[in-house]
Amino acid sequence: MNIKAITFDLDDTLWPLMPVILKAEKDTNKWLVENYPGIENLLKSEEVKEIRDSLISQENKLNYQLSKLRELTLVEL
Repeated sequence: MNIKAITFDLDDTLWPLMPVILKAEKDTNKWLVENYPGIENLLKSEEVKEIRDSLISQENKLNYQLSKLRELTLVEL
């Protein structure tokens, strides 16, 4: 079988995307807390949202690159 194209449904046309995003966020945070216990309070803080908002305002495409946004947010934390 030769694959000719791969598509991604990022606008809830084929399935709801938000539950997938939320689960990825939850799983990432769980791993971080298990491996870096001191980060738990930071992950629950308003600072995370402020950092994300700031990063997106600097580079709007991060609004659609969630993995990169998570990575850069953790670097800022």
